[in-house]
Amino acid sequence: MCRWPCKPGYVTLAVTTGIRMHPGCPNPAMQDQKEAGVQLWLSAPQIDWQYMMKLGPQAQDKWEDYGAELVQQAVQAAQAKGFPLQGKPEARMDNVFVAMHSVSTCFYPGAPMKHCAGAVMLAGVVDGSFGPIADAAAAPRPLMHVLAALDGQTRLPRAAWTAARLAPLAAQFGARHLATIRPFAVIAGMNHAQFSNGVVNTARGDLPPDVPLATQAEAVAGQLAAFVAANHPAATPETSHHAVEQLMQTTAASFELLSPFCEASGRGSPAALLRTGATSSSDPAGDELAAYAMGAERLPAFSPGRNGFGHPGELAAAERFARAAQQHMLAAGLPAGADVAAVRVAVTVHISLDTFIYSQPTIFQVDGPQGPQWVVQCHVHPKWEYYEPGMEAAAKPMSPHYLLKLKKGGVAALAMGLEGGSDGVVSAADINADSFEQALTASPALFVDTYRQRGKQLSFAADKDVSSEVKTPVDWMPMPFTFEPAGDGGLALCAPCLSTPAAKLPHYDRGPGRFTGNHYIKCPSPAWMHEWIAIESLRRA
Repeated sequence: MCRWPCKPGYVTLAVTTGIRMHPGCPNPAMQDQKEAGVQLWLSAPQIDWQYMMKLGPQAQDKWEDYGAELVQQAVQAAQAKGFPLQGKPEARMDNVFVAMHSVSTCFYPGAPMKHCAGAVMLAGVVDGSFGPIADAAAAPRPLMHVLAALDGQTRLPRAAWTAARLAPLAAQFGARHLATIRPFAVIAGMNHAQFSNGVVNTARGDLPPDVPLATQAEAVAGQLAAFVAANHPAATPETSHHAVEQLMQTTAASFELLSPFCEASGRGSPAALLRTGATSSSDPAGDELAAYAMGAERLPAFSPGRNGFGHPGELAAAERFARAAQQHMLAAGLPAGADVAAVRVAVTVHISLDTFIYSQPTIFQVDGPQGPQWVVQCHVHPKWEYYEPGMEAAAKPMSPHYLLKLKKGGVAALAMGLEGGSDGVVSAADINADSFEQALTASPALFVDTYRQRGKQLSFAADKDVSSEVKTPVDWMPMPFTFEPAGDGGLALCAPCLSTPAAKLPHYDRGPGRFTGNHYIKCPSPAWMHEWIAIESLRRA
């Protein structure tokens, strides 16, 4: 138990679970608290991790009960030393905040959410991964997230998705208020372990930090101090001004850092939403931006019943990727001078692998506004290895890769009665190299510089033809990507591919025509590329 000194004023308690605060860090970070007239007490109860692991992740109610016990013990210990509790533990404690680290964020749906003045997630997010609360935007009381840019356990995709879910609130009641009650911080150079004892857990994928523990602990303490100063019940605009300004700047910088990944994954731009500021909820621009952030989430194997859902923005991103790939395929095989844009590309996005396997790319003609128009239908299945059963899946990238069934331009030429078509295709390697370069261009300098200095450099080997390993074209390619050593010490990603020959047939949307002139490939999604640059390349180094 410790107290951070300041002039007499409002007294509040911060209970930290799963955290070991560096002993020298609080005092330099307390200027906002002093100016706000807040005396901040700190209590760090010890968690019995063996007991929690014995309960197992499915015993959420027991985890919540245990978390409530820890909070109550901390409050009682503080009261014994003179802490003036406002309220009651079984109702609401107006001057008690709880900070939770990593898996201890599972305590949030219990006492921290129901009975405390506010909560802080350290190296963890409110997204339903641990516990039933999946919507950070709907938290009934102030909720802060503090995450680390080099966290190899609670990885950046979860941070980005949570930021994308919170950001629409800015379009409803203003950026400054969002930053007050839902502040968000991503600390550069910090890893998962630096919220705790500083020992890097490489077995779980954590990464070595770039900044000393004492410096990072001070940064975390400063965020906690600002959050409490801005949200304790006695706060006024005058007393909390500096704290809110700090939260606003940190939230804006963190949203800027995460927005390129969010956009690549189809979830819109948290930074753009924050910039909508105090515009009303009827603002068309704000509503349009917010639409990309909403929708059903994909959750880890702890929630297998919900694994069939896909975020609509992610599905739209898959559709855009497949359409571009199919257009490149048409351009590679149609005769010179053919108008590729005149061919309409239709994309079916499959959440189910079975519907994808039993679907084939087709070509058919429809009546359009300007007369008959040719349509090429292709198929894409976003595959999230991270959500597959088994703990080993948790080490996989969190972003999907795409399974693609495309139609060759040469067979489109046959269907359209054009001479001079070819059997040419666009390789997955070419598509992937282009996608990776776009990700490097869009990624923040912080991530790109760290990737260049510390990460496994990624290149793309020629596609591997697996036709001889697949029984019939009806079957899908079960072969995964492979990573081969590259000459520069990096890794070369090799994707499987399979082609069927083109032939002149009366129809390409039924019978044998469905299997004629097809090309199957696998490609990492743009979000996967961003994830490689920011974190995955470092985990493999």
